[in-house]
Amino acid sequence: FATARYGLFRIGELVRASGRDQSPVVQITDVRLCREGFEITICDFKHNSNRTPHRIVIPRLPSEPICPASLLRAYLAERGGAEGPLFVLKGKHVTRAAFSSTLRRTLTGLGLNTDRIKGHSFRIGAATWLAARGASDAQIRAIGRWHSNAFM
Repeated sequence: FATARYGLFRIGELVRASGRDQSPVVQITDVRLCREGFEITICDFKHNSNRTPHRIVIPRLPSEPICPASLLRAYLAERGGAEGPLFVLKGKHVTRAAFSSTLRRTLTGLGLNTDRIKGHSFRIGAATWLAARGASDAQIRAIGRWHSNAFM
């Protein structure tokens, strides 16, 4: 969830629609440790017809209650392996249904409304968070890979 939020990911960039789906998702080989936290390079995303690589940083935020880079580091240590989709569950890529189900269970456990928070909420929430921290519209558009003002 932290990777989705802080990377402004579309859920389809991280997990596949189904067990049979072979659409491109972020691979473990796309992730690298960097000065700012972790860098994830993606080429397959909406509106990227020329497949230009895009660098996404999952930041270190040690002063925040949740540090997304620390969570990703812990996940990578548990995940093991050197290839395949970044997010796996029992050795298989995570599906959208599994992601959504886990999100619902987590929200229910926290006593939050499962009707109002969905997979896309991470992307929307991150854009709002960036705006609250003073990022310009142009910066938010670039970070989130938007080609329009849809993020507004």
